[in-house]
Amino acid sequence: MTGLILCGGAGSRLGQEKGLLNFHGQPQYQFLYSVLEGLLGKAVLSCKKTQEPLLKPDMKKVFDSPMYDNAGPLTGILSAHRHFPDDEFIVVACDYPAVNKQTLGKFLDHLQGGKLTIFYNADSGFYETVLGYYPIMALKELDMFYKSGGRSIQDFIRVNEVAPYTPADPNFFLNINTHEDLIAYLENKASIL
Repeated sequence: MTGLILCGGAGSRLGQEKGLLNFHGQPQYQFLYSVLEGLLGKAVLSCKKTQEPLLKPDMKKVFDSPMYDNAGPLTGILSAHRHFPDDEFIVVACDYPAVNKQTLGKFLDHLQGGKLTIFYNADSGFYETVLGYYPIMALKELDMFYKSGGRSIQDFIRVNEVAPYTPADPNFFLNINTHEDLIAYLENKASIL
């Protein structure tokens, strides 16, 4: 099992690279890499080639493949699957400040062997598809879904069996997409983490 940190989002609404946000005393991509490597023994950053100079050189990286260009998080997940076809992934995006060793440890304890498991936000009624466990079979099916024209992981999970995982703390799903989100997070950080 490999920890896959999604760093390739444009961050256009935020105005900066999400992976460089500092929620835990270091850039978020470094924090998540350390957490996932510690829990799983293997982690990899999914990013655009243009982001390489911004990232630590000693961390494993997989670059977005042009064959999956402009497909949102599918780009990173499927590029990693193409590069590591025999790996299953714990996928984590960089814009969730509440993701930490404890929350991911509880998630790992919840997994049911080989079953696609995605964090479910009961308040919104949506799966947070950039937070989850993607076993090899689900990755192969996701690749076929993409090749048949699918571009939304939400659409993929509507027609596939998925195990939901809902963390106890509703603040877990706070994610940082805009400058306003970042300011609100920083103002309320003590009550969120």
